[in-house]
Amino acid sequence: PAGEFDLAKGIIPSDYFVPFNYTGNGSTQSIDIGFKPDFVWCKKRLPYGSNDKNHNLFDVVRGATRQLEINTTYDSELVNSDSVTSFDTFGFSLGDDTEVNASTYEYVSFNWKLGGDAVLNTDGSQNSNVSANTRAGQSVMTFDQPTYSATEASYGHGLLSKPEVVILKCRQLGGNTSEPWGMYHKDLFHSAAASA
Repeated sequence: PAGEFDLAKGIIPSDYFVPFNYTGNGSTQSIDIGFKPDFVWCKKRLPYGSNDKNHNLFDVVRGATRQLEINTTYDSELVNSDSVTSFDTFGFSLGDDTEVNASTYEYVSFNWKLGGDAVLNTDGSQNSNVSANTRAGQSVMTFDQPTYSATEASYGHGLLSKPEVVILKCRQLGGNTSEPWGMYHKDLFHSAAASA
């Protein structure tokens, strides 16, 4: 497997992943989860029927304030300076955007520790920028797609073995919003998306 969650080896899942509930304050606040996250997924929980219930993704590779909404099919990346504003030593900081910090509303965040700041990866035919946790078998990466051609391109993911799940999204700012999310899973179908 890509990761090795093995208590006998001292590899504890909560060292790399923590879910955390918090209450919005409508201003700014810092959320303490116990470590510096590299990937944060925020979602409004309560009250039921409230607006702005998108699933909002942030990661250290793209940078704080760069938001993807995983529940919207075609939307590209947003720059939202009032959302997740920084990744901190023991958690993350928020602005006053209602998607992540409306006053008195309840939220859940899912937080992953990857490999810290992005590094250049030259393993593929095209370069990528990657934050990878090889012990947990998880990474976030960005890459630029070359000018369209019939030739396949490959990108380094920073892990020690072939990934079992790959999720892709065109994030072009203000540009191509016609590309849906793409996904590969080793048990669902065969694809060149994760061949190496």
